[in-house]
This record gives sequence, structure tokens and C-alpha cells, in this order.
Amino acid sequence: MAWAVRDRLRAAHVAMGWVGGVVAYPAVVGVVVFAGYVLGLTPGPARPPVSEPLLLAWGAALAPLLEEGLYRGWLLPALAARVGGLPALAFSSACFALPHAGAWELLATFLVGLGLGAVFLATRSLGLCVGLHAGLNAVALLRGVP
Repeated sequence: MAWAVRDRLRAAHVAMGWVGGVVAYPAVVGVVVFAGYVLGLTPGPARPPVSEPLLLAWGAALAPLLEEGLYRGWLLPALAARVGGLPALAFSSACFALPHAGAWELLATFLVGLGLGAVFLATRSLGLCVGLHAGLNAVALLRGVP
């Protein structure tokens, strides 16, 4: 059965996003560290890489699907239609960050949420956001970042 052009495009967006997330990881870490120091956060202890298969599967695949569907696929467009793009981007990013524990995790997730939300507003591609999120999570988990 041949894939429809639209399905191939969605798959390509996810794949391109995943590669982009992996490649962008060092820059994202740099932005988060810079912002953290500007805000006066102190670094925490280094963590060993995650080796639990269920946690790896959740963080690398399932969380991006669920979170992007909720925050970028539903909340951001619903808010943007009512209050405009920038307030919706800030609020949906804050909502995305709230379930994450710790100051650094909140900051990192908020900033990543801003970036993913901006990508969604610019492209309307949820697949690209899912791929970016999954790529970032995959590298983060392998590096021991929850």
C-alpha cells in the first residue's frame, strides 16, 4: 500500500525534526546554562546516563507524542485564536514546564517549549515538533539529563 503524499510529508517532518533535535542539543544546553546563570541558578550534581529501557522509551518516544499533541497541537492553537500568538506561546510553554521538577528542569523545559511553540506557529507542523522533542529527549537521556 502506497503512502499518500501527506503521510510521507508527516513522516519526513518527524525524521527531520529528530535529526534537528539531536544536532541542536548542544546549542539548547548552552542557552539553558546561560539563562540559568543569568537567573542565579547554581549547577546541580552530574547524573549517570539513563539505562532503564522503559524510561528511555517514555522519554524518547511516548512523551514527545503526548506532550506535543497536548501543548502544541491543542493548547497553543486554541489559546492563539483567543489571545494571540505571543501570549499563547508563553502560557503554553509555562504549562509544558510545570510538570517538570527542579529549577533547572523548569527553566530548560520552558525554553524548549518556547522554541517548539515558535516552530509550530511558524510551520503548523506537529510532526516537526514531535521529532525535535524526541531528538532532544534522546540525547538528553543518553547524557543522563532527566
